[in-house]
This record gives sequence, structure tokens and C-alpha cells, in this order.
Amino acid sequence: MKKIIFITIILLALIALGFYLKQFIVFNGNDESMNEYTPQQEISDEQFRQTFVSLEFKDTRNGGVKTRK
Repeated sequence: MKKIIFITIILLALIALGFYLKQFIVFNGNDESMNEYTPQQEISDEQFRQTFVSLEFKDTRNGGVKTRK
């Protein structure tokens, strides 16, 4: 009986370790593909005033997307 409990604990520990390592590799592996965007020129104050931000939210009722400006 103790042997079964011991094996179960070891298996759970290995599964948890594997899950942790998978998350660690996935999150740290994406650092290489991220590139910082550098604009070719600065925008003027007039262009800045004309700029607007568009936010998109997922509608939980029907799964569609709502846009707010």
C-alpha cells in the first residue's frame, strides 16, 4: 500500500515538473521572436492630434467583437 502511494506521489511530481518546464520554455522561448518597432520618422503634433485609438472587446454573449473609438 505504501509503495502505491509513493509511486503516485513521484508520478504527480514528475507531471508537475514537466508542466512547469513546458510553461517556462514556452514563455521564455518567445523572447527571440519579439522585435522592437522603430518608426522611420517622428510624427508631427498635427498628425498626433489626428490619431485615434480603437479598442476591440470580445462580446461574451455571442462571441463577436465590439469596437470602441
